[in-house]
Amino acid sequence: MLSSLHRPTDALQSSAATTTTTRSGPYYSLQLQHPTRLSFSPQIFDMAASVTAASSVSSKCLHQFLLFRAMSSKIFVKGLAFCTTEDKLAQAFSRYGDVLNANIVLNKAKTRSKGFGYVTFANEEEARMAQISMNRKILDGRVLYVDMQPPRKQKN
Repeated sequence: MLSSLHRPTDALQSSAATTTTTRSGPYYSLQLQHPTRLSFSPQIFDMAASVTAASSVSSKCLHQFLLFRAMSSKIFVKGLAFCTTEDKLAQAFSRYGDVLNANIVLNKAKTRSKGFGYVTFANEEEARMAQISMNRKILDGRVLYVDMQPPRKQKN
């Protein structure tokens, strides 16, 4: 799952995994094998990296920690108009913080919006502010209902 963690000047090495990190602004970026891009504050990254390097914590544990942290900065938006684009969604929420990703869920044929999506922020505080501020606001003529991302159902 975890493909790389990027920082421009140095690389972290541990017995569990070798990772590299890049810094964009005040946040580090985590590249996963799937098309998700996540960012974390330097303190979170350094804490996770030092725990991994100083113990036998596996890269899977680090990945789960960072993924959990990112999930807490993701909000669920329903009530989207069919004409709302991901760019328009990101623009509407960008006044509350750094939007890392805006995703609108499409039907199976990928031809039409299902009327809901997700917005990922750089941190949990920005996500909370957006959730409080944008809930029951109008975008493209439709009332939005915004909540922190609901937990995913486990597939058996």
